[in-house]
Order: sequence, then structure tokens, then C-alpha cells
Amino acid sequence: MKIRLLAAPLLLGAALAVIPPPAHADDLGYEECGLPAVPATYGSVHHPAETVYVPAVTYAEWRWRREVATLEREHARVVTPAQGTYRWSRPVPGDPSATETADLAPGEQPAGEGWVRGAFAETAPAVRDVVWVAQGATPPPGYDATGVARPGVPVTESAPEPSPLPPAGEGWSVVPGSMVVHEVVPAHDVVVTPAWVEDFVVEPGSPGTEECLEPVEVDDGTPGEVGGVGAVRGHVADATEEGAGAVPEARVLPATGGEVDAWLLALGAGAVLAGGALVRSGRRA
Repeated sequence: MKIRLLAAPLLLGAALAVIPPPAHADDLGYEECGLPAVPATYGSVHHPAETVYVPAVTYAEWRWRREVATLEREHARVVTPAQGTYRWSRPVPGDPSATETADLAPGEQPAGEGWVRGAFAETAPAVRDVVWVAQGATPPPGYDATGVARPGVPVTESAPEPSPLPPAGEGWSVVPGSMVVHEVVPAHDVVVTPAWVEDFVVEPGSPGTEECLEPVEVDDGTPGEVGGVGAVRGHVADATEEGAGAVPEARVLPATGGEVDAWLLALGAGAVLAGGALVRSGRRA
């Protein structure tokens, strides 16, 4: 009977010893304190702009020319007069029914009265100098127009300025190699999609963790002894503060410093009391 009574508290104490202390913060998934922030690493992909080529807007001009028909007019001057005689005639004196004639050279006149000069009978043609004067030109001095005309040498007429279309009139043709190209709008590229930059995360960053808790000594109530170590973030308890000597909330194991739940403390205390009662009752028996 005594062995059973003693075994009960021993088993309860062994159970408390076997129960592991609370896990470390890292084992429970908590972040480690005091870690600096790590920025994320980014990469970029540059996408060029998408463009469409638009050709230049131009127009062409040419020089124009045509052949124009002309007339030449005859002009002449007498070098040697024509050779011949003038026929002179008059009634015969005393016989009015009869006619007397005489052929004389120019400038001569028969003797007597009543002579009348008749037609000129050419025996040799006159010698003349003839020139053909182009239409609009001035003939040389001493040359008179004879009224005779003939086709002249065609004249090339040129337009004063190049143009896309021929001038008014007929017969115009393009001068070979005279084309001139004018640019109205230069060739250019039209942007369909502007260039853009695509950013992506190469390696994600991580934020910094909170600062680590500062350790403080916890008095377990025994004079002259310190029962364990607690922690208060950013503050160390002062001995002059009310309740600074006892921190009931910091329930820790003396050997490990790990925090123990309240129900485990209550269970251990009950086991100790029960063991003591069993020992006393055993002694009495």
C-alpha cells in the first residue's frame, strides 16, 4: 500500500518532466526578431515601339518644248534693170488712118510730136538680188517685199518654267531628262504602339522584423535569489517600481527559461501537495 501511494506522485512528477517545454518561436512559425529588411530585386524588359512606314508624298514637274512652224518672206532689190524697148506710136501726118511706130530703149523718145509710149517689150530680164526674211525679222536696207512667202525653218519654243502639265496650246512634249521631283511630305514612321518597359520581380524581398526583446531578471519571491529570466520589449523593470520584484505573468522554468502554461503549474503544485499528504499518512500508519 505504501509503495502505491508513493508511486502516484512519482508518476505525476515524471509526467511533468516528460512534457516538453514550449517550442521556440522559430518552431512555431514566428519570425526571428531583429532581421533587417531585404529589398526586392527587379528586372526589366524593354519592348521597342511598333511602327508603320509611310512613304513620302511627292509630285513631279517637267520642262516642255514644241516645234513652231514659221514663214519666210521674199525681199529683193534690182541689181541690173531688165533690158527691152518701149513701143511708141502716132498717126501718120496727112493720113490719119495710118499709124507710125517706133521701138526705143528706155530713156529714148522719137522725134516729132504726137508720139505715145506703149508697152515695154523685155528683151532680157532684170537681174535682182533676193533674200528670204524670217517672220518677224527686219529685211536689209534696199530690199523690198515681193509678196512671195514660203515655209520657214521650225522654231523650238520652250516653256519658261517646269510644270506638272504642258502649257496651253498644241505640240508640247517633255524635254528628256528634265523631270524634277518635289517632296511635299517626307517619308516617316508612324508609331502604332509606343515603346514600353516591362518590370518583373527577380527575387522578392522581405520586410524587417521587430527588434528583439530585452532580457530582465524575474524574482521568484525567495530572498536573495533570482528565480529566472523574463523579457520585456524595450523596457527593464526598476526595483523601485511597484511589483517590480515579482512578475507573475512570466511563468518560466528555472533551468531553461521557457514559459510554462498556467495549467501545468497548477497540476504540478497539486501533485506536490498530494505527494506530501500521502507521505504524512504513510508515516502515521
